[in-house]
Amino acid sequence: MNKRLGVLLLAVGIGLVPLCFSPVPMHAQNEMHRAHDAGYQNGVNDARHNRAMNPNTDDWHGDRLEAYRRGYEEGYRSVRGGGEYGWRSYHNTEDQRAYQDGYRNGIRDREANRPMNMHTSDWKADRLDAYRRGYEEGYRGHHQHDEYRH
Repeated sequence: MNKRLGVLLLAVGIGLVPLCFSPVPMHAQNEMHRAHDAGYQNGVNDARHNRAMNPNTDDWHGDRLEAYRRGYEEGYRSVRGGGEYGWRSYHNTEDQRAYQDGYRNGIRDREANRPMNMHTSDWKADRLDAYRRGYEEGYRGHHQHDEYRH
């Protein structure tokens, strides 16, 4: 009797093995990678075209949206650099000063729990863009981009 029960349990166990390897979990994993990769490419494209960082999208939701955003930030930074040394991506000294000024102001506002405010009368045109990029990176403190890896 025990031998028959053992054989029956073995047969049931073998029958359940394909369920463990079903495409549903693999599909979810692939979707996370697709979202991350799409975000990375969009981040690279935005940085190369000198557009402000914008990791928002309506194409992904839930965990996939978070994967997209992490990918976007990684892609953007791969071109622009990030953190307090992101100013090095600027070739002009005035652009560097504007970025650093924005970065310091962003950190100051974040640490004082003030709402984000990228407006300034100190910088104009292209310098204003550098200031705003620095401010946003300083304000957001971008340290979470290392959470997701392939």
